[in-house]
Amino acid sequence: MGAIVEIANLNGVTAAIDLGSNSFHLIVARLDGQELIALERIKERVQLGRGARDGELSSAAVARGLDCIARFAQRIRSIAPERVVVVGTAALRDARNRQAFLTPAEELLGQPIRVLRGDEEAELIFLGVSHALSGSDDERLVIDIGGGSTELCMGKSFVPRRSASLALGCLRLTDRCIDESVSLAQGYAAARRDADSLVAAVAPRWRSEAARASAIGTSGTIEAVQNVLIASGIGAGVITHSDVAELERNILQRRWVSQFDIPGLAPERVDIFPAGLAALAAVMEGLEIGQLQYVDASLQHGLLYDLAARRSPENVQVRTIDGWQRRFQVDRAQAARVHRAASALLRFSADAWELSERGCAQRLGWAADLHEIGLLVSPRQPNRHGAYLVENGELSGFTAEERRVVALLIRAHRGGFPMFALGAVSIPAARRVRRLAILLRIAVILERSRTDADSPAASIQVSNDVVELTLPRGWLTEHALSRRELAWEHDRLAPAGITLTLLEG
Repeated sequence: MGAIVEIANLNGVTAAIDLGSNSFHLIVARLDGQELIALERIKERVQLGRGARDGELSSAAVARGLDCIARFAQRIRSIAPERVVVVGTAALRDARNRQAFLTPAEELLGQPIRVLRGDEEAELIFLGVSHALSGSDDERLVIDIGGGSTELCMGKSFVPRRSASLALGCLRLTDRCIDESVSLAQGYAAARRDADSLVAAVAPRWRSEAARASAIGTSGTIEAVQNVLIASGIGAGVITHSDVAELERNILQRRWVSQFDIPGLAPERVDIFPAGLAALAAVMEGLEIGQLQYVDASLQHGLLYDLAARRSPENVQVRTIDGWQRRFQVDRAQAARVHRAASALLRFSADAWELSERGCAQRLGWAADLHEIGLLVSPRQPNRHGAYLVENGELSGFTAEERRVVALLIRAHRGGFPMFALGAVSIPAARRVRRLAILLRIAVILERSRTDADSPAASIQVSNDVVELTLPRGWLTEHALSRRELAWEHDRLAPAGITLTLLEG
């Protein structure tokens, strides 16, 4: 975990330096209204905790850390000192000789370094995850497996209820159990035994509640496991206990032995991946967690929101949509018109097209709210630009599946009907996404005048691949642009097997 800047009552540029056991991070950010916007991120694999013996950091690790600090010091030089904070975690928390690093590091940075307690770290991680997910009253168990420790935190929405920190980290386990003197399978087995014993010490106090909670994972270790699962064709989406067990079999049966050649893994993580997997497997088995959802939420975000006094419940999705509309200068009145029109069409078609689930209305509404963000990039193919922004941007409060669907709907809201794009992406209920795209396309065409006075009282009837759109009598005659685009829409939907019929009444 790491560092962050005091941003309460500040809207200017701030900086955070995260001194983790495995990597150091520098984040430069600003708070824009209610939304945190990262301007720059630098990550260096320092491995401050590597080679620690008898509770002391190695001199080589201290030297690597100070070299990195010198580079970070240059970047923060132009930022006001009161807007920079540095935080360290497990490696510094546990080291008896931490001052050998802290004193020269503070001199280089011109900043004090705050070393967090384990429970503080766990609660700040929980806060960061809460700001990355939609609001919910469901119980959540947040798990973070770092280089030197594993943090657990249970709570609801933005309120952590209990937390724990274990001396269980991928770097620490690697140092203890995995080296060239033993085979990978032997080293992994030792790491798993070590991890099991550490988890067993807390499991009785956590297991029953963990079984009832939604398990959320964050950090590079859990992200790495997810990436390997996808690259290996073992799983996708959530991380299940059976998926993790399959990865373990790959190691124990010596399928991965040549230079730690593991598919889907960044080169800088290959040496610590087996130990990280052992830690995750021990946590999931010891706490009886059947599945785990990875969330790309940084620890630094938790610190930033904490220092900005942002610990109260809020609708993160609403905040995110509002922030994106401001950032990309969206015509909010037009977005609201398209949202209303698309929602009205959905009400007419929900039952026949099996779109009654609440998630369908949400995804359609979000896409309508953001369908014009690509215009800020270019008026040429703004749908493609908008889809790219949503796919690759930070959409706090949205799951990966929600973001994927919203991006597809934005991509499909104008131009040729993108059957290839819709068909090439494997997502649940793909047919529903295609139908939502049709509703959004029609809503955009109906609102081409961009004025409330011209919004028609339209209705729609659907049956499988037949769409009958009924408009007020005379409306098509008075709205030549929409009439022409609806005629084009008839032709564009035909190759997809959709028949669009226009009626007046």
